[in-house]
Amino acid sequence: MYRTMNKLKTTNIIMFLIVSGMFILSCSKKDEITQEEITNAIASKTTIYPFDTLDVPDYNPDWWNDGKGYNTTQSRHNCYAYATNNYYEDISVEGAIPGKISGIYLSHPFSAQDCIDAAVADGLIVLNGEEEPPVGWCKVALFLELEPYNTDGTAASDFHWFRRDKNGYWSNKGGETPVTNLDVNGNPMLDPRESGYYKHTYFVTFMAVKSSTHQGQGQTPVK
Repeated sequence: MYRTMNKLKTTNIIMFLIVSGMFILSCSKKDEITQEEITNAIASKTTIYPFDTLDVPDYNPDWWNDGKGYNTTQSRHNCYAYATNNYYEDISVEGAIPGKISGIYLSHPFSAQDCIDAAVADGLIVLNGEEEPPVGWCKVALFLELEPYNTDGTAASDFHWFRRDKNGYWSNKGGETPVTNLDVNGNPMLDPRESGYYKHTYFVTFMAVKSSTHQGQGQTPVK
């Protein structure tokens, strides 16, 4: 009887250890899957282009979008002011033009190089290809609306700028329209060249501007 009891006890212990081991293994496997799912979920919400975010502004459209009307932030700030992250206290200032603060006037029609030179005079720098900006600088993109029948960027009627925010997506503000980071299909923009916008379709170059984490406090003044 004693031996039988010991045998049963030993069997029970072995079974307990086997079941426990299976449970632990099962939990470990579940934890790994859960962690993988979490990692994938996080990855799906972040940009595929890692970059340094020092002094790169957050995406905060509500700060700029206060509606059309006299002396509203939305009405007085255009794409260049937004991309360079400049807010104007002076209500007489509306929009911003590359080169204006540096004494350069873009006469129509102007070329892509004219616009680049004007922006460089303001303090922006040109990036080569997919080059990332220096630490503490914000990446922006220049597009043009070309004159009819022009295809090489030598005759443009208007410019448009995008900026890359801290979340990795690109945003823009056209004239008096609200700030948005959505493309024509309503998806967040990971690349402004694929925005689907129909007007300013000629991509010129990526550039970089000395900006700020805070809205409207860019470190490269323009007007």
